[in-house]
Amino acid sequence: MAERLVAKYYSFQVTRSIGFISPIFALFVLRDLSFAQYGLLGGLYSMLVILGEVPTGYIGDRYGRRTSLAISIVCSVLLLAGFVVAQSFLPYVLFWILWAFALTFASGKRGRLALRRARSIPRRRRVRPGSRPR
Repeated sequence: MAERLVAKYYSFQVTRSIGFISPIFALFVLRDLSFAQYGLLGGLYSMLVILGEVPTGYIGDRYGRRTSLAISIVCSVLLLAGFVVAQSFLPYVLFWILWAFALTFASGKRGRLALRRARSIPRRRRVRPGSRPR
């Protein structure tokens, strides 16, 4: 059970990682945008992630981790559906803003949720850092 939980968590983290999809996604977006526009989107995204951490963290604290993760998932679904139909710079800006907030709503909550689940594993079944699972 513990090994399966750890495997699920790492699978989730890999697919949620921006580095996992960035190279492929860049090729997709550069069909409609210039390199300068793509760079501006990256800067906007980074700035919004930094500025959005505190307000979305407050919302997560006020309404709970699960609500915050649900908002993140809804934002992710909307933006991914929007990326399919976007063909100019302005829609991409709107979807990048949504993407930044999707990330900030989920940041920190995934790890705490996994830690909470890991604590429910009996101590004798836990995997210690540096040891191999049985």
